[in-house]
Amino acid sequence: YSFLIHCKDEQKCKDFVESSGLGPFAQVVPPVFNAWCDDLVSPMLQLLKFALAKAPTAGYPVDKFAFVSTEHLPVKPLKYISKELAKRPDESDMCVHDTCWWMPLNEDPSTLAVAAFQWSVFSKRDAVRLRERMPDPSPTEQLVVSDMEGHMFEDFEWKHCIDEVAIFSTIFGLAHLPPGQTEQNASVKLSFRGFGDLMYPWWANQGRCPYFGADGLPSLVEHKARRDKDRQATAALALQRTPDANFVSPATHCEPPTNCEVIWVIEGLGPNGQQFLRDTEFFFARKFAVDAVLPNYTSVVLT
Repeated sequence: YSFLIHCKDEQKCKDFVESSGLGPFAQVVPPVFNAWCDDLVSPMLQLLKFALAKAPTAGYPVDKFAFVSTEHLPVKPLKYISKELAKRPDESDMCVHDTCWWMPLNEDPSTLAVAAFQWSVFSKRDAVRLRERMPDPSPTEQLVVSDMEGHMFEDFEWKHCIDEVAIFSTIFGLAHLPPGQTEQNASVKLSFRGFGDLMYPWWANQGRCPYFGADGLPSLVEHKARRDKDRQATAALALQRTPDANFVSPATHCEPPTNCEVIWVIEGLGPNGQQFLRDTEFFFARKFAVDAVLPNYTSVVLT
């Protein structure tokens, strides 16, 4: 495996790569326009551009492209993650939000853009498809998304950040509900070529979810774990009750009109909590503080 890194401050990241000993394994790509919520797709496209150029010469039988942030850490050995992902060479791992987050087309509410977490693992086929259907990222201009089955991002009712809506629908298409189907009806199965089936309506995450996140109000996490059997919420609830887990809540994040959540950050996680995450289905976890205290992390998680 190798690492490609996008930073606002290119030189600062290059200095870090050299000082940390990652030089032989990591490449810092030239920065492009990025703004939280408005455009985090451009950095992803820039990373894919350089990764796909590198992939043919890397010598691996199966290429997978996993996106992580500075707040992520692997919770399995990297060799294990690589081996597991290689078992499904043509499938991407995208975790789809519950359907209340899907964005209806303004002119036709029965057509929706599927909302999925931006932290995903792409197959080479889907990485190429995304790059081909998106414009090249610009160093100074915000990305204009215009190929969601011919629609632009602005054609949909705003519910979510662009990186969590445009990517799935650009690769796999939009959701088209049967006549008369609403959130109040019994669930129906929707098929997406190249990805598989999703249910609508559905009140838990769907798809393939290799990333663990500890976001959300404790009451909401518990509600989703109990009512919806949401795997991430169930794991988050259990981890918060681990004796050697230290969570803080430094900020409340709101998206219009009324959706708010507490952003939980893991400041410390002892061997019990680390082993708990290693034993889950997840490959990566967030949000870890930059100075998180993780005693014996290498021996517990990475070996």
